[in-house]
Amino acid sequence: MGDPTSSLIFSIDVGVVNIRVAFYEANGQDMVFADKVSLAPSMKAMKDEAEIIPRVFKLFFHQESPLKAMIEQARVVIVEQQKKRKMLLIQHVIGALCFRSNFAYEFVSPRSVKAHFNTVKFSCKKSGKSVKGAKKNHAANKRAAVEKAHSLFPKFMSRVSAAKRDDVAATFNLELGLYRFEATKLLYTSTASHSVTLAAIVKSDVIRHVM
Repeated sequence: MGDPTSSLIFSIDVGVVNIRVAFYEANGQDMVFADKVSLAPSMKAMKDEAEIIPRVFKLFFHQESPLKAMIEQARVVIVEQQKKRKMLLIQHVIGALCFRSNFAYEFVSPRSVKAHFNTVKFSCKKSGKSVKGAKKNHAANKRAAVEKAHSLFPKFMSRVSAAKRDDVAATFNLELGLYRFEATKLLYTSTASHSVTLAAIVKSDVIRHVM
């Protein structure tokens, strides 16, 4: 089971091969872990959709996975909603395995998060609408996400290399968790100290990919 008294959130930004994860305090005071992990060594390895269930289980829910240790200490697992077929399958497999293990979880729309934090950037600024051929102002949204990550978690972001800042900010499920907790009035400050096995968690190469 997860910890209903915890103020920690575990968030997941789904990808077919690479998945961004973050583990942090809901009050924005501390980021424990944020990195990009791999569900498979390549797209070719994910050709068969039957591979999704065992790979998701091994990465997030296997007894020896450092990510499971984080999930067990989290109050809720936040998963970004997806549209593409395989990513949607991964999203719902994560949800099903959370349900099976009695972990609290939520699916959250990235659009609602951007609106809440005012980080959405449009292709056409005057009208506030995108234009044909430029539906997503990807670079501007990425910069806005990095800026918001710096404002929310300045100490953690100061330790992140420039090359990894986009990945960490894109786990802007960082935002997802904060948005969900603020919206449902669940946000609170915990005075308890959380014992996290950082030796296993911070060494992200341990969870780089599932063979």
